[in-house]
Amino acid sequence: MPFSFGSAYSRFFRLISDNFALFLILGLILTVLPTLAINYGLYAGLEVQPGSWWEKWDRVSGSPQIWLVGSGLVSLLLYMINLSAITEIAILRAVGKSVSLPTVLGHAAFNALPLVLILLMTGVVAGFAFLLLVFPCFMFLMAAYVAIPAYVSEQGLGLWGSVKRSFVLTRGHRWTLFGLTLVNGIASNLFDKLLEVLGANLGSALPMPGGLTDTLITSLGDSLSSLTGMIFTAAVYVGLRISRDKMRPDDAAQVFD
Repeated sequence: MPFSFGSAYSRFFRLISDNFALFLILGLILTVLPTLAINYGLYAGLEVQPGSWWEKWDRVSGSPQIWLVGSGLVSLLLYMINLSAITEIAILRAVGKSVSLPTVLGHAAFNALPLVLILLMTGVVAGFAFLLLVFPCFMFLMAAYVAIPAYVSEQGLGLWGSVKRSFVLTRGHRWTLFGLTLVNGIASNLFDKLLEVLGANLGSALPMPGGLTDTLITSLGDSLSSLTGMIFTAAVYVGLRISRDKMRPDDAAQVFD
């Protein structure tokens, strides 16, 4: 199937419907519960109000910043473990292969640190591109869109090799990826606004401080957005791999045998 706007969303929703239980377990263990626990701890222990990581950083000083950095690193590692696991599941399930969660999580834990390094590498390059012009920054990010899934599923690429592999897979589809990113960003913002309204209404109804209600609802929203973003990235990678390489999904799954 050629990669397109519609095929990306079709594969995304099919992945969710076919693997809902697996993704629910992974999402709860690696995203939702840790995010709730971390943000609750930051609020209850350090009185850090909900917001983005940088907003939280601006609100604290001194030793609380150490806790904030530590929680950020834990969240990042868990994110990479979850993304690796979801990518492996997406490829295996695309060809009807069975999934062993302990095996998948073992692979994911082994991949976590290299994936963080890939993220840092692409972030640094994108930062330099942004200093030159905004457009090259966005195009680089679209070109490197599937660098992390490529590392997970294609052995021997290495860190920068995964980025180069992403450049190959995304060639000819970067404007489509840009459009997908734009639509997803709009949907995410609308979801955040909905959560703000929900938090405002629940804050007066629940017997807990309003700030705590906002923290828990925002954490839940952030974790759900993060989880769906991982599934979408995995769906895009599988679609690009099949479209670009003209290969069957089971060829892509051989790396996990």
